[in-house]
Amino acid sequence: MGVYILTKNELKGAELVGNKELWDTIKQAYGNQPKNLDSISLATLFYHEQLWNIVKGLVEVTCPENWSIDYILEELFLHGRLCITDTQVGIVPLACSVWGINIFNRPSNVEIANPILGQISRKIDTDCVVLYAFNDNCIGSFDSLINRYAVKLANCDSGIDVNLLNSKVAFIFECTDSKSADEAKLIYDKLSKGEPAIFRKNPTTMDLTGKTGTEFYPLNVKNTYIVNDLLDSKRTILNEFLTILGINNANTDKRERLISDEVNANNEEMLINMEHIVSNVSKGVDKVHKMFPNIEFDIKFKYYEKLKKNSSTVELSNNVSRETLNGVEE
Repeated sequence: MGVYILTKNELKGAELVGNKELWDTIKQAYGNQPKNLDSISLATLFYHEQLWNIVKGLVEVTCPENWSIDYILEELFLHGRLCITDTQVGIVPLACSVWGINIFNRPSNVEIANPILGQISRKIDTDCVVLYAFNDNCIGSFDSLINRYAVKLANCDSGIDVNLLNSKVAFIFECTDSKSADEAKLIYDKLSKGEPAIFRKNPTTMDLTGKTGTEFYPLNVKNTYIVNDLLDSKRTILNEFLTILGINNANTDKRERLISDEVNANNEEMLINMEHIVSNVSKGVDKVHKMFPNIEFDIKFKYYEKLKKNSSTVELSNNVSRETLNGVEE
């Protein structure tokens, strides 16, 4: 697959990357004409793929062997909807667009444009089932969430790269002329090679500050080294992403022991974040079972179900270590 970067010109080929919304997110974050976003763009694409893998790991899909699980996940969770209907090749899941409205101002029909099956029109809940993740208007997906956090993590990486590069700068030399500049370069070369003692004649030429010879200024690189802070920020950003997805991460936020109120609050937040999505998908699966009872099909949110099972109020004393939270030893 080709890699495309943002330039000051109109972005061409973004559609070929397969995720134009991601590029729009980057442009909104950095303006319409970013000057140097090559590394950030590539890092954003990298993190988008990594975060998408996390989302895919949330669910377990059971379906016929001739169905593509990756296709199902992409259409349902990246594009927001998935149509399951009967066709000339049997009952299959297909990408679709929605149109029409019912009495609740929700879509009433779907249109399927498949390169093999051609154009197909169906009526929702009559001769097809449409599964959706975020709302019954078939709008919304995990893609916008992934894009947002991919940009955040890419920004952290950009800061780390710049800070690591800047940490290599140890001295600033101020020279009065080219001769003293050449001498300073020679001294720096010898210092870099570990020469234990360097001897030079003290020049008498005055520089702009009124001092003689070559001056150098050691920089306190340690005071500007923030890589560790940025790495902590990456962990915090990723934890926030995991919380939204209902993945337990409270025991990684800090090294000291947690109290029960902190654990319960984190559990409740994760359950609330995923409750509506799990409910929507489950209702869609039930409709598939009713319309096509001979199809073995199910989508389970394994981490959500595990969290809900262990989400009874945790009662801990301050002497209980975090490894036993939720009754699960890690």
